[in-house]
Amino acid sequence: MARLLRSLGLREGIAIQIGMIIGSGIFVVPATIAGHLPALGPILLVWTVGGLLVLFGALSLAELSSVLPETGGPYIYCREGFGRLWGFLFSWNHFFINTAGSVAALAVAFATYLGHFFPGVHVQTAAISAILLVTAINVCGVRLGGWIMDFLTTAKVAALAGLILAVAFSRKGSTANFLPVWPDHWTHSLTVGLSLSMISVLWAYDGWTTVTLTAGEMKQPERNIPRSLIIGTLIVIGLYVAVNLAYSYIMPFSALAATPRVAADAASMVLGRLDRKSTRLNSSHANI
Repeated sequence: MARLLRSLGLREGIAIQIGMIIGSGIFVVPATIAGHLPALGPILLVWTVGGLLVLFGALSLAELSSVLPETGGPYIYCREGFGRLWGFLFSWNHFFINTAGSVAALAVAFATYLGHFFPGVHVQTAAISAILLVTAINVCGVRLGGWIMDFLTTAKVAALAGLILAVAFSRKGSTANFLPVWPDHWTHSLTVGLSLSMISVLWAYDGWTTVTLTAGEMKQPERNIPRSLIIGTLIVIGLYVAVNLAYSYIMPFSALAATPRVAADAASMVLGRLDRKSTRLNSSHANI
């Protein structure tokens, strides 16, 4: 009987957990949340609470994955707990609705950021191409997919960490941007904003169950899957809270809520923009 190759270890598991959670959401969602919650305290609260909800779910799946270390993750848990019908319905909904919608949204966000560097890029074409490329990589094999995931996860974590450090040491931000820390009066509109923000935050944390799908390709899945879930989720929570502090430090809430590409704008404020005028000026100086 053919079996899947157990080629993935703890390192790949953590990379999958972090890489599947950190997507375009953290580069887009903070601006939306700043529009709903114009104060730092509620913003950090919603990111922390959303992360804790994901962590509680990860702890539950860690227990299930240690008992049922099989490929399929939530499908296996639903099948064994409630029967084959409910397992099938969950998988159908997850594949055709949840995953398809999430992948499309992330691909469009990626293409939007790509257009920041290459203005002539067609968003829909770039998004479709990105989906096809990632699919092709995973079809090529587990080892290649694991190596690519390690690389991309390292790149994403390095980019976020680099942005956080650049903002912290740039001296271009202001602690005055953290004010108000908390609204003077809690209103109905803030309650609505908190609820809407939680939806956006949970979307930014989406993908936290994906590592359980690889149990059949994981070495010692009863140990490595739970560790990957917990360690990876904790790392993401820390990064998300820190990067939101960085965004708030470098720009006021009004600017944060108005930008469609918050990470790109934050990086531009810290590192500066290389426009054509400065390029020509530098070229002229070099000729002299």
